[in-house]
Amino acid sequence: MEKDDRVGARMVFDLSEKTDEITLMNWFSRSRLVSSYPFNIDPKQSMNYFSINGDAPLKRRFLASFSYGSCVNDRGFWMVSDKRDGCTWANEGWKGSAPVLAYNRYRTATLRSGVDYADRFTIYLTDSVTELREEFNRTVMFEKDKQLLFTIIPNVHLEALETFEHQQNYKMPANGSLPPVYRSDLIDELPRAVRQSGMTKMVVEMRKDDNQVVSQVVFDVSTDTEKLDKENWFSELRLESSYPYSVDRKEFNYFSLEGERSSKRRFYINNWHHGCHRETSFILVSDARGHCDYVTRGWRGSAPTLIYSRLPGKPFEESAGYADRLLIYLAKEVPDLRAEFKKPLIIDGNKQVLFTIKSNINTEALSAYSVQQNYKAPTDGSLPPVYRSDLLDQLALTVKQSGKKNIVAEMEKDDRVGARMVFDLSEKTDEITLMNWFSRSRLVSSYPFNIDPKQSMNYFSINGDAPLKRRFLASFSYGSCVNDRGFWMVSDKRDGCTWANEGWKGSAPVLAYNRYRTATLRSGVDYADRFTIYLTDSVAELREEFNRTVM
Repeated sequence: MEKDDRVGARMVFDLSEKTDEITLMNWFSRSRLVSSYPFNIDPKQSMNYFSINGDAPLKRRFLASFSYGSCVNDRGFWMVSDKRDGCTWANEGWKGSAPVLAYNRYRTATLRSGVDYADRFTIYLTDSVTELREEFNRTVMFEKDKQLLFTIIPNVHLEALETFEHQQNYKMPANGSLPPVYRSDLIDELPRAVRQSGMTKMVVEMRKDDNQVVSQVVFDVSTDTEKLDKENWFSELRLESSYPYSVDRKEFNYFSLEGERSSKRRFYINNWHHGCHRETSFILVSDARGHCDYVTRGWRGSAPTLIYSRLPGKPFEESAGYADRLLIYLAKEVPDLRAEFKKPLIIDGNKQVLFTIKSNINTEALSAYSVQQNYKAPTDGSLPPVYRSDLLDQLALTVKQSGKKNIVAEMEKDDRVGARMVFDLSEKTDEITLMNWFSRSRLVSSYPFNIDPKQSMNYFSINGDAPLKRRFLASFSYGSCVNDRGFWMVSDKRDGCTWANEGWKGSAPVLAYNRYRTATLRSGVDYADRFTIYLTDSVAELREEFNRTVM
């Protein structure tokens, strides 16, 4: 089919086998079809018509139809209509007489939305067929060093997965800008594309607000390249890195392009899927409106919706963000988007800050400490309300590279140290982890009073009393609130004991410490406004005035 002397649609059939059996009507068959344009008809595609006679009652001839759907949802490749048709998409090509030459421009579109009309239909024999999809097989580079394979924006009335998996006819603009939708045919020959490009990273990226990267997953395609196909590259085994935080690799409920088929959650990385309010995921592309609030909030009228997690350790209900574009591309190197969180943050000359949090800022301390965050340090050297260094995730290496032997946990009130613990990291450094450095065996000193090595304790750990969310807990004994005794705690929820609850100012955390060794927490408690963990090679003596000679 041609329109304005250009090919709008084409089918190519192979006549080299069983030539003696070819007739006027049977050459037009799926078994002989070798290629089609503007998109290839998938050999697995179900079809309700593929013949010259076609749908005889409707006089739809040379009909290649996938399915009927009450006109509105009719899908197919083309038809030659020999009478005025009852469906609007076909009837709009009727100019008073037969035939109407109707073809679909896009594989994923209904005929209602994708139809166009040719002005000539031709059948001919040839021994060579010009490649019409050459522009979709060429290398498309953007931002200098990225080879584009696929992109789509929200609300374009196209399902992202179907658009990614099948040939499309959406062209790149001549000015090099990114179109609403683009799909390279190189996806269908991924091993060749990777080899020829010399690129070993395949990147899935979501962007918003003037092209800012808000989510990224990097896959290593350098090994077993010949085994790659358009689906299996997106796998946990090839996962190399992610942003804005590291994907939790402990357990995956879904990790695939197909995702959850029934709800059309695609490009789906999901750790926990037990109800809308509890689901924990990293990214998903929703090809349906869905029923969960975090999906419907981002729905803009049609598929797809591009959803990413902004906060680690939080359910999607709280952490979901909505992107303006999905990109899939090849690259040789992918810049570390978390580089600023891996640079040592030095304050007061020799203190390397690993973590800090202010009281009552509506953030749970343990969650902020345990997993990567996206809170940035100010450039003026001051401490932000929350900061977490990615160096915590490789603490043993960080300690060795820093050359510092102590890690200090400190509570401040009005810019003065209210309480402090100092831990020795000089021995068994390779065994140090994010959670185990906070231990009695490494404790060398504390302030405002030293914890006696013989002092019995019911809690001394970062996890602390998990049901009560008392974290970084150093507790001597519980005594029905009134007689509770201990050194300090960081509380991540409103506490049932008055001595702890008085520090609650509407949100977590509460930073509570005891001023006197012999006092109960009820009588000795005070509340800090900042909790900081840092590495240092020297610790100033805070009890010097109590160690001097008084005459």
